[in-house]
Amino acid sequence: MNLKKFHVSVYNIEMEEFCILSNDECEDLEWNMQMLSNDMSGKPFIVWYASDGTYHYYKPYKQYKKIEFEKLFMFKMGSPDFDSERIVRYLK
Repeated sequence: MNLKKFHVSVYNIEMEEFCILSNDECEDLEWNMQMLSNDMSGKPFIVWYASDGTYHYYKPYKQYKKIEFEKLFMFKMGSPDFDSERIVRYLK
């Protein structure tokens, strides 16, 4: 794993403005690994990230047992509905 490809972000996402999309709707996006961190919750987690002029897009890199991960991707508690192909879009 090449750490130079990671971007560390202390996330501050407007959670009310989101949408779950299919891969077909996001095929033109350029995805990069991003490490999301919230200093209050312990270790950061890695996601796939893309953006355009209006939205931030996130896709799971792997499953994490963290409430912030579950909230970001709108998974149920404990992520029994985990889907590695889920893409969520948030308004910038």
